[in-house]
Parts: sequence; C-alpha cells; structure tokens
Amino acid sequence: MKYYIVSLLFTCINISAYCQIFYPEIENYTIENYKADNQNWGIDVDEQGVVYVANNRGLLRYNGHLWDLYPLPNKTIVRSVYCDNDRIYTGSYEEFGYWSKDTLGLYQYTSLINLLSPDHTLVNEDFWEIIQHNNSIYFRSFGGVYEYDGEQIRFIDGSQGVVDIEIFQDKILISIRNSGLYELKEGVLKPFQSDTSNLRLQIITSLAATKEMLFLYDEGEGGFILKNNKVISLSPQINSLLKATILNKALFINENEIAFGTIKKGVIVYNLSSQKAYTLEKSSGLHNNTVLGLKFDQGHLWVSLDNGITNINFENSLSYYTDITGTLGTVYDVVFFKGFYYLASNTGVYKLSEAGNLELIKGSEGQVWDLFTVKDHLLAGHNNGIYRIENDSIFPIDLSNGGVFEITPIDGRNEEYLLGTYSGILKLSYKDGEWQTQLVENIMFPVQKIIQESDGIIWASHPYKGIYRIILNKDHTRAIDKKDYGTHEKFKQYTTEPFHIGNQVLFQNSGRWFSYFKEGDSIGEYLGYSKLLGKDLVGRDNGHYWLIDKNMGEKIVFTDTDFTTIFQLKTSELQNRLVSGYEKVNVLNDSLRVLNLNDGMVLMNLRLLAKSLDKEIVYPPIVDKIIIPKGYQELQENFILPFNDSRNITFEVYAPYSIEREISYKLSGRLAQEGVLENGKVILQNLPYGDYQLDFRNKNATTTVQFNISPPWYLSIYLKLVYTLIFLLIIFLIYRRNKIKIRKQQIAMQRAYIKQTQERIAKIEKENLEREVLDKKRELTSSTASVIKKNEMIIELRNELNRLKELSPNQYRTKRLLSVSKNYLGDDNDWKIFQSSFNDLHKDFFKKLLESYPKLTTKDLKLCAYIKTGLTTKEIAPLMGITVRGVELHRYRLRKKLELATDDNFHNFLTLF
Repeated sequence: MKYYIVSLLFTCINISAYCQIFYPEIENYTIENYKADNQNWGIDVDEQGVVYVANNRGLLRYNGHLWDLYPLPNKTIVRSVYCDNDRIYTGSYEEFGYWSKDTLGLYQYTSLINLLSPDHTLVNEDFWEIIQHNNSIYFRSFGGVYEYDGEQIRFIDGSQGVVDIEIFQDKILISIRNSGLYELKEGVLKPFQSDTSNLRLQIITSLAATKEMLFLYDEGEGGFILKNNKVISLSPQINSLLKATILNKALFINENEIAFGTIKKGVIVYNLSSQKAYTLEKSSGLHNNTVLGLKFDQGHLWVSLDNGITNINFENSLSYYTDITGTLGTVYDVVFFKGFYYLASNTGVYKLSEAGNLELIKGSEGQVWDLFTVKDHLLAGHNNGIYRIENDSIFPIDLSNGGVFEITPIDGRNEEYLLGTYSGILKLSYKDGEWQTQLVENIMFPVQKIIQESDGIIWASHPYKGIYRIILNKDHTRAIDKKDYGTHEKFKQYTTEPFHIGNQVLFQNSGRWFSYFKEGDSIGEYLGYSKLLGKDLVGRDNGHYWLIDKNMGEKIVFTDTDFTTIFQLKTSELQNRLVSGYEKVNVLNDSLRVLNLNDGMVLMNLRLLAKSLDKEIVYPPIVDKIIIPKGYQELQENFILPFNDSRNITFEVYAPYSIEREISYKLSGRLAQEGVLENGKVILQNLPYGDYQLDFRNKNATTTVQFNISPPWYLSIYLKLVYTLIFLLIIFLIYRRNKIKIRKQQIAMQRAYIKQTQERIAKIEKENLEREVLDKKRELTSSTASVIKKNEMIIELRNELNRLKELSPNQYRTKRLLSVSKNYLGDDNDWKIFQSSFNDLHKDFFKKLLESYPKLTTKDLKLCAYIKTGLTTKEIAPLMGITVRGVELHRYRLRKKLELATDDNFHNFLTLF
C-alpha cells in the first residue's frame, strides 16, 4: 500500500487553496441524538476518547456509539466539565463535584461543596471552567477560583472577578476583569511578568496555550500571541472578525493553527503563519453559529453549541464541498480543468473557483450526465447532446441524436470517441481543429454505457433492456453484428452494467456479478464474485479500483487489481448523499480523488489517508455496560448470570479514540452467533444455560468477555440432588410396589389355586352329591316302585281274595289273609323307608311345609311327598292303600288346605319347599 499511496504528492492544489472550498468532515448531534436539552456549555474528552458534555439537563456522555445522560441530584444546569482519569468533574450553580463509574458501569455523583470552609458561602456562583495543575483541580466562577487538592477545598483570595484561567508553561494564569493577567504562585495571586505588561490589557476575556505559545484576547486591544516572551499581534483583519463575531472560546489545534469559537460566526480557524482564516459555520455544515465550548482530541475538534454538538474531523482524508442553497442540484460528474472545478448536475454545468464562487455556465441549463477532459478540451454529455466548454461558454457539437450519457475514448485511436446517446451510438472525432460526429449505423436504441472488449467489439448497455454485444466495422461507423443478452436467464432485472476489467468482460445485474466467456459465447457467474458481492464499481485508478460497498453502510473501498481491499473509508457524512447508480470517482492528480454527491462533492486525499493509516493505533473495544432485565450487571471477569436474565442481555461496547468505528462480535458456547454491533450494542436473547465466550473485535484488536448462564431453578445443584433422591425414592417405591405386586400376584395365584382346587373339590362334591342324589333318586324310585308293585300285588290279591271269600273253603284263612294284606298295605315300614330316602333328597321339606301349613295331617304330608316325587295318582294309590278315586279326593281336599286354585300346578307349588 505504501508503494501506491505514501509517495503521492500534491501537484495542482495546495491546502490553503482548497480549504476555501472544501471543509473537513462535520458531524452534528442534535437533541434527537442525545435526548437532552439544546444548550451545551462545555465539552471534554477522556483518555479513551469518550466525550463528556455539560448540558442544561445534566452530564452527557458519548462513547462514539451511544449517548447517556446523568442529571445532577439537584437537577441544575451543568456549566463545565473536565476529565481526570477515572473522575469526571463538573461545575454547576453553587455546586461542583465529580462523577465516577461504579461496578455496574453507571456514573455516580459526589459533591465537594461540603468540603468548603464553614466561613465561606457561595452566593449565586455558576462554575464555568475546570482545569488541573499538578495534583489539584481548580474550579472557576465569576466569584473566584477554588482549589481542590483531593482532601479539602480552598478559596483563592483576590480571585473575585476572574474571567478566564489557563495553564501555560506549568504556570496557572488567571485573567481578572479590569485588573489584567495574574499568576497563581504557591496559592497567592501575583501579576504575570511578561512583555504583555507593556500592553494596556485590562479585560482579557479569553486565554489559550500550547507548550510554547500563549494566546490572549482583550476586548479593547484584540488578540495577541506570546511566544519566547515576545508579543505578536494578530492581523487587523482577524481581530476585526473576532470583535464582530464576539469571541467566546479559543483553543490551539496545533502549533500553527488556533480555533476561535464565536457567538455569531461558528468556528474560525486561523493560521498563524499565513495569517489566513476560514470559517466553519452553519453555511459550512455547522449546526449552530453560537459556540460555547471547544475541545481538540486526536484530530477531532469537538464543539459544544447553543443548539447541539458538532464533531469536526481535521485529520480525515475526506473534505466536503456542500451547496446548502440548493442551486447546484444533484452532481453527476466532477472534473478539475484549468484551475477550476466543473460540476455536471441536473441543472447544468457549474464552474467552482478556489475562492468558493459557484457560477453556472450559461447555456448549459438542463441535465448533464458526463464531463470529459482531453488535452485542452472540456466536453459535456448533456440532455440535448454533446457540447464543448471553452472560456466559460458552452458550444454545441452535435444535438441531432438527443442526450449523451457517456463519452468513451476508442482504444488505440487518437482523439476518437464513442458516445452513448438517447438514440444510439455517435462517433466523435477531433480533426484539423474541429469536432466531427458520425452516427454509428444499425444501432437504433438508447445506449447508456459503452465498454470495449477488443478492437471493433463493444458492449453497449440499454438503460432498461439489458446488454448488447456489437461488432463494428473497421472505422467504427457501422454495426456489422449485434446480439442481445438482455433476456439472459441469470439477469433478474432490466438494467445491466458492463465493465472491462483486465482481460475480462464483467456485468453487474441486481447486485450480482457475471462474466462473459468468449469460447462458448455465454454468460455465467463471475469467479471472483465473492469479493464484489454488494459492491458497485465507481472508478478506475491506475490499475486499482474504487468501489462503494452498500452492504457496509456505504463504505468507500479502494482495491488492487483482483479486488482485494487495500483500505476502506466509512463516514456518516456519506449516508444518503451518494447519487445511487451514478457514483463516480475521478482522479484529479497524484493524491486527490473526487466523488460526486447529491448536494456537492467529496475530495479524498490519499496522502493524508496514508499518513493516518500509518500512525493509526487500534485499541481493543471496551465493554461499557451490561444490561439485563432486572437492571445492570457488574463488570467483572467470568461473571455469572441467573437463567431468568438470559432472555435478554445487552452489551454496550465502544472502541477508544474512534467515532462509530465498526465493531464485530462472536459468541461461542451452547449457542453461537456473530455479527456487527448496531449503535454500539449487541443484544443476546434466550441463551441456554452454560459457559460462553463473547469476543468483540475492532480491526485487529480483540476484547474477550467470559460469562456463565446458571441453570434454571429447576436444574440447580440442590434440585438435582432432590431429583436424584426423588429418582431413587421412585426406584425404591417401584421396587417396593413391584415386590408387593409380585407378593399379591403370588397370593392371588395361591388363592386362585386354592379357589380352583376348592372349585374342583366342590365340583367333585357336587358331582358326587348329584351322583348320590341321583342314586338316592334311583333308590327312592326303585324302592317306591317296588313298594308300588308290592302294594299293587297285595291289592290284587286282596281283590282276588275278596272275590273268592265266599267261595273259599276256609273263610277264616281267607279273612286272615285279607287282614294280613291290609296290615301290609298300611305298614309304616314302607313309609319310613320312603321318608328316609325322601329326606335325604329334600331336607326340611316337611318342616317348611308344616311351618306354612301347620294343619296338615300325616296323610296330607305323605300325599305331598308323593306328589313332589313326581308320582302319578295311579302310582300314589297303591302306596297309600287307597283307590285312585280316593287319591283324587284327597288331592282335592289337600288343595283346599293349601289354598291352591284349580289351575295351579300342584307339583310346581311343592317345589317351593
């Protein structure tokens, strides 16, 4: 990089000249940014580049990404601020003290008023200034100076009416109204001995100092520089300007330049050597013209204003020209020609002098797309056609084909050009002191851009319908062949922009890059696509390229031949100021490049850029605060966060001595992610419990934060122990339950076995009983049948004997036989045998029957038993020794006793007993 950049020198434009036109980068912060009051009374920067501002509503803190506001406990206006290592001192109304950061990253206020002597009372004193000398801090109000040595506060006697206080060559100088300049020696004010004593300086309102110089400003005598004990007066012009604009603050930027903060004219920068000055005011981009405080740090001038805060970057390699009037319009191209800048805009061509005068070239009104310089000629591609500009006048060359988008020199041909016009391609030649044009035949569509593949072969882009490959004849006046690639399947939009880079033809379409392959006459993905992803090629630079990276906040990228980044620039001033689709970086000379903007232009100084890159020190990022749902987390190593806080963790991070420098982050652990911080913050959400490492990277400097997310309460160590005990208990209970279950199963099985055994026994017993009953039934039936047969036979014998009784020779024997047979028929022995067998089958039958019908006789019971046994009337008659008719008559009587109806079944009734 040094080979290409460090050796670059100014050739055409010196600093004193272009500083009249171009201003350093100015960034304004308003109440919409810092969310406080508009008035800012003082400003300071600490050793890490963090900015502190004395605001109406309290102390403002800006780390380059985020603003914080810390109101005073009594809510008074902060008038002054001073940074001393880890303490921030502030002064207010009848109040001064310091702020210090606690372990949470928040600033807490400590008042020092209580250290004042009880005999000293503050009366309507605002503390406007704070300085440090040796180990003491000095607070200045108009009522006097107070010294704080770290333990006590001492009032400096005789300091009433102090106007300003400054450190010069290790001396404390105090300016007292109407008394002059004093030096504080060993706690005593003494007149300052120098050549200024010869001057009648009575009202010194402003002091500023470097190691070798002291600036003094007296309301009556003007400004002076004291150097080597000699007084040098400022030029009458600057003194008049300071008096007219009311000087409020003065601050040396370096040993040769001093910045004046004024009430009416913003910041005036005065060069002591050249005695020239330029103004940075509202018309230059400053938010407000009333300056209340100044602080210079690391090339940045911080300005606290009556309305807002401004950061002026004096060491930035970018300088801006901005037309705040709106006259210029949108700039499409810029060239430096014969000592002047010429700007092509949508309202015409403008000439800009080194003094900053902007002048419209009369006759150029309208849209101008392109400016082109060749030798002593300046050409303009206008909405009407092609013009030449000479001696602040414009002359048409060809207006027959409408507007001209671009002018492209023909390779290998002296002073011959191809012009992309609204209606085709125009060939432009310069011969014999005259410009000549000729329409290229067979091209009847608008051409926005032309690139040359080789001699006679060009690519022409249509503004809306893609890209064409055109083969021209030898003198470039006719298209021999042309092919439309606008409908290529890989092109997602109409507009396709061609580029000839090295020996390749490249195309950009819808943010993607493609290459033309001549062998197959095809278009495919460009092999170096990853380096060009999201970038627009906006300029060539001696074999290098300028790109606009819109994926990274409109960074300006300078690359080598294979698009490897050499350096990149990011500036908030470029946000929303680039002319999208029409960005151009033009080479002005060895060290200066210019880029068009929608309201002016930006000048890039490669020499200053190389210088800043060489001396740049990159500091590791600093974690400012850690914000969790319940508040803030203490800043410490390997901190532990409760699981409930892991749902939303915000890290506020900044890089020392850098304003809005990009910081990337990488989270490692159970959940991994990476990216770029937005507004100095990274928000991590819903992290699982476990160990994490968070790396913040600022270029090649890294800061690592390690932390642990505790498990949720239900996964804590104690609960895990409880879970283990519960698990063991569950296992025990399961074991116990299974054991009981198995025992129950065993008992159930035993019971089932016993039951089955009992059932089998019962079944056997039942079967045996049934068999016994059956046997007894058979026995009863058999015995009954036997009795019946016997009785029937006896009855038959009796009947026969009764029939033969009269004829029997021995009637006595016959009667005896009849008597015996009658006794056999009425014999209780047969009944007893029957009754015994019947009772075995039908226990308690007679008992139950008698309980229900106690009036039944023995004969009734017998009949009931016979009927229950299922004997018929005919079978019952022999058993009872009566006739069938007698049985029926007995049955009839028995029905009445039993209260049975005629249709009731006798047998079924008796089964109930």
